[in-house]
Amino acid sequence: MEVHDGFIVGIYNYCDSWCAKCRFTSRCHVFADEAKYEAAADSDLTLLREAPPHPSDVRRSNSWMEEVLSEIDEKQLEEVPQPPPLPARLMRVVALSQAYCDHAWTALDSTEHSGCLSHDDPSTIIHWFAPLIAAKTRRALKGLNEFDGEREFPPDHEGSAKIALIGIDRSMTAWADARTAGSISGEQSTRFIEELHRLCCELEELIPQPRAFVRPGFDEPDEVRKLEAVDWS
Repeated sequence: MEVHDGFIVGIYNYCDSWCAKCRFTSRCHVFADEAKYEAAADSDLTLLREAPPHPSDVRRSNSWMEEVLSEIDEKQLEEVPQPPPLPARLMRVVALSQAYCDHAWTALDSTEHSGCLSHDDPSTIIHWFAPLIAAKTRRALKGLNEFDGEREFPPDHEGSAKIALIGIDRSMTAWADARTAGSISGEQSTRFIEELHRLCCELEELIPQPRAFVRPGFDEPDEVRKLEAVDWS
C-alpha cells in the first residue's frame, strides 16, 4: 500500500463509490477534492476558503515538468489510437450487465426508493449497485480486450471485475432480503438472483481470478492498521 500526504494512492480506483458508507474517506484524494469543490460553492464557507494555505500544503512547482507538458504536440494527443471493438463474446456479457441494471430499476419504484430509505435498506443497495455492476463489467471487459499480457502486476481489468462481483454479491443478498421483508415477491427475487448468478459465472469465466486482486486499502488490513497506528502516535 502506497501512501502520499496521508492519502492511500489509488484507493478510489477500486471502490464502490459509496462515500457515505466508506471508512476510508479521510484517505481518499477524490473524496477530498470533491469536498473542496463543494466548499468552494458554499457561501457559508467563504472565510475558510479564502484562508491562506498552511506551509505544509505549499508545493514547489516542477518547472521541468511544466516545460515537458508545454512541448507536447496537441496533434499527437488527437492521434491516440482507438481501442479495438469488443468481440461478440464480451459484448454479450456487457449487454447482460446493462440489461440487469435496466430490469432492476424498472422493477423497483424509483420515486418510492429515491433517497428516503436508509443506506442499509435492500432497495437502496439494489439501486446503488445496479449501474455500478454495469459500468465495472464494461470497464473490466474493455480492459481484458486491450490487455497485452505483459504487465507484471495485477492488471486493472481484474480490479474492475472484482468490484463488479462485489456489487453482484451485495445485490443478490439484497434481493433475498427484500423478499424476506415482503417488499418484492419471491418470484421477482428468484428471477433477479438467477440473472445476477448468470452474470457472475460469465464474468468469472472470462476473468478467472478477479477476487484475488488486492485493492489498495480495502484488502490490506495489516497495512491499514500500521497506518492508523502511526497516525495515532
